[in-house]
Amino acid sequence: MYRIRNYLRRLFANCEGCGITLQHTDPKLQGYISETKYKNILTQNKKLEEIIKEKKETEDFKLKEFKRNFREQLKQINESTLRGTREKIERKARQEEKEEKKSKREQIQESIEAKKPQFMEITDINAIEEALATATPMHEYAQTPKLKPIKCVRCINLSVHNKVDGTLCAVTHATSLEVINLIFSEMRHGCVIMMMTDVIDFNGSFIAEVIDEAKKKKAKLILIGNKVDILPKSYKIERIETWIKQQIGDLIEDADVCVVSSKTGEGMKDVIKLLAKYKKTLPDASFYVVGATNSGKSSFLNLLTKMTWNLPEEKYKKPLLADALTVSKLAGTTQAPIPVKCRSLALTVFDTQGIPTVSQMTSHLTNPEAIFNLIPSKRIHPLVFVCHSKFSFWIGALARIDMVEGDLKFMTFFTNNLCTVHKTKFEKVEDVYKRQAGNLLSPAFDNPETIEFEKTRVEIPSSDKEKANKDIVIHGLGWVAVSGRGSSTFDVWVPKGVGVTVRPALMPFEAKIERRVPKNRTANAEKIMGRRPKSS
Repeated sequence: MYRIRNYLRRLFANCEGCGITLQHTDPKLQGYISETKYKNILTQNKKLEEIIKEKKETEDFKLKEFKRNFREQLKQINESTLRGTREKIERKARQEEKEEKKSKREQIQESIEAKKPQFMEITDINAIEEALATATPMHEYAQTPKLKPIKCVRCINLSVHNKVDGTLCAVTHATSLEVINLIFSEMRHGCVIMMMTDVIDFNGSFIAEVIDEAKKKKAKLILIGNKVDILPKSYKIERIETWIKQQIGDLIEDADVCVVSSKTGEGMKDVIKLLAKYKKTLPDASFYVVGATNSGKSSFLNLLTKMTWNLPEEKYKKPLLADALTVSKLAGTTQAPIPVKCRSLALTVFDTQGIPTVSQMTSHLTNPEAIFNLIPSKRIHPLVFVCHSKFSFWIGALARIDMVEGDLKFMTFFTNNLCTVHKTKFEKVEDVYKRQAGNLLSPAFDNPETIEFEKTRVEIPSSDKEKANKDIVIHGLGWVAVSGRGSSTFDVWVPKGVGVTVRPALMPFEAKIERRVPKNRTANAEKIMGRRPKSS
């Protein structure tokens, strides 16, 4: 089955953003691109390929000339060094004899002369100038023309305009089990799977079924925690790795757990080392990236491609390569497996469809604007509220947390900076929702009055007002760290099907006084951070 599908893919052109087969007939179906635009891109890329080829031949010729000249210069330097060493020994012996006869005045004069700046030999300067003339300047790499990726209209609307068109996508409406079966049906036995998770929504994006299917394929698993750059500045990557290892237990080997940022490149070198190791030990293995929707698979592979492009570190930090894979906050950007080449590792990694997870809040939203305001793309700035029993918190108009019993607690909210958190009393909670859903409480569902909430009761033990012991996690929305002395009881209200989890605190030390929100106030981090001094 795998070989047949690969053969069919070679016969038809695929979208380089989502992997779907391109077509020119029906704009309402996935993979549409106008025939004129398709031909224009092909013509443009063909011309660019000729320019790149000619440029490469010129650079290769310069490199060969430089290597040949350098070898000759090195040979001359070695000969002159040997000759100079003998002369230096003889000169030193004669110098020692003279120094014994010299007067003190002459020795002082010579020491003054010795402190004067020394100049390079003319031959050395010429060699450096010749090397600089033959070497390829760094700026020429940035000027190298880039091939334009061929993308369907849907990918362009998603990645460039943040718009959703009416294109029908079968994968978007498939269940998680159907997508998992589809992905693993194409995999070979003994492959290497990079399982992508979102550190910001670890419980919602960690899919245990992927591990079960990987075991059936006898595959090697690498767990990658992505989007670490979204966490507050106080995070330590080593502590996040340790926390993830504690969460997964012995499901995956500790050495195969990495925490990365697809935005800054932090932690990517560890992933590259692991890939190089498995390429050496498993030379015939295929490599795949598998994960939930919005876990950052495509952005991860875009960066991995740049970092394994056979260029020094300072070069890949520049925008030399266009991002081929479509990146968007909306689910379903990847429609079919896409091969991505890692040149320096001499391997190809396949990007796969995102696995939809019903337990995530984003799966219950249909408004793209609400999704954009829910999924964080900037660093999270936590909001800290003082909480007593019989008080409630609305997180946007999407979820609610009631404190049923317990002494004073500090509630630290980790959500998108645009998501509002509103504190109110028990008796006002329903009235606030009816009046303010979509206004004061944002983001919200398209029809808030039709949403059916279900309750989950949780017990939170705590012993320190400055350190949180547990997190209350709402999948796809964020989490709340609870700190303070004594245990407490909370009711968590979420739409039916959204997951709620209690876990050890991920960021336990964020309940700082300067981050606390004043009493009876609605807040989101975007507005509050704008009024705070930079030091906070």
